[in-house]
Amino acid sequence: MAGTLSTAGDDVAIKAALGIAPSANRYLALCTTAPTDDAVGTELTGVGTNGYDRQLAAFGAPANVSGAEVCANSAAVVFGPFTAAGLGTVTHVMLMDSATLYTAAHMLAWAQLDTARTPGDGDMIQFAAGDLSWSLD
Repeated sequence: MAGTLSTAGDDVAIKAALGIAPSANRYLALCTTAPTDDAVGTELTGVGTNGYDRQLAAFGAPANVSGAEVCANSAAVVFGPFTAAGLGTVTHVMLMDSATLYTAAHMLAWAQLDTARTPGDGDMIQFAAGDLSWSLD
């Protein structure tokens, strides 16, 4: 699944190119609505009380793939197990610079899932290493 940098993500990229270091941690969030470059999507219902929280996402060094610089997650990202049903259908993910919902976090990038997922009680949503990638060309 390939994604798009948001406006805030573009800002981080240009600062990195100029040697201005951003914060190191990145967190993946699950969305039930589509984000845009300038607006976050809606995260799962009942955040923090049903087994859902943003998860730390680690990324490897960029690699050139067909002329584009691509970064992919270097370790699995696992959500759950969820402790409730009816949380919504996950259609997108967002890469955030904060683990806490409702903070002054910035959405840095987003992607649409190849297949929407509706987690139930006891379910988990997992992304294996390499499943999440973002690129600049």
